[in-house]
Order: sequence, then C-alpha cells, then structure tokens
Amino acid sequence: MSENDGHAIMIHLVLDGGHFGSKEERDAVHALEDELEKALDLAGAGEVDGDTFGGGEVVVYIYGPDADVMYATVGPVLQRQSQFSGHVILLYGDHVEGVPERRVELEAGSGSRII
Repeated sequence: MSENDGHAIMIHLVLDGGHFGSKEERDAVHALEDELEKALDLAGAGEVDGDTFGGGEVVVYIYGPDADVMYATVGPVLQRQSQFSGHVILLYGDHVEGVPERRVELEAGSGSRII
C-alpha cells in the first residue's frame, strides 16, 4: 500500500455457518476476493489487503486512492454474487474517527442499495 492509498472499502459479509463460517462459505469468500482483486488490478483502482473472519461475518479490506472509483470497480462483482448479504463501508481518508464515509447495503441475490 502506497502513501497515496488513503481511502478504504470494508466489505462486511454475513456468514451462516458459525463463528468463522462454513468451509464452503470461506472458499466462496476467497473466490470472491480473487474476482475483486482481478477487477481492481485491471482498473488500476486499488488492492485487496486481506480479510478477517469471526463473529459470524467476514470483513474484506480494500485500499486505494479513491473510494468511489474502487466501489465503481468492485460494485458490479459484489452485485453478481448471490450468496452473501451484508454491507460495504466506503472511507474517504485515513481510517480515523470523523473521516467521511458512506454505507452500501448488500442483499443476497438482489444487488445493493446506498443508504
């Protein structure tokens, strides 16, 4: 991550298979991360920087210079997946209290909506 990568996207996905999700859910998340990484690489928009499983959800972290461009890149990938519901947080600046943010709801099988 470079010093110009001050924006972030955190993708929160609900897991039904226990605290860390089922093996099938974890595999599906890793496949989704691969798709997200390919889209970001192709667009030169940012990078997937890992995930955290626990508490019945997974959070996928994406960093880059512009949260809106990153979401425009990964949003269609997220809308095509139908397994997970959850939400996406777009952070417009370093991850500190008070930084502007936007939340997008993800509904399994039906795309997303901004709130």
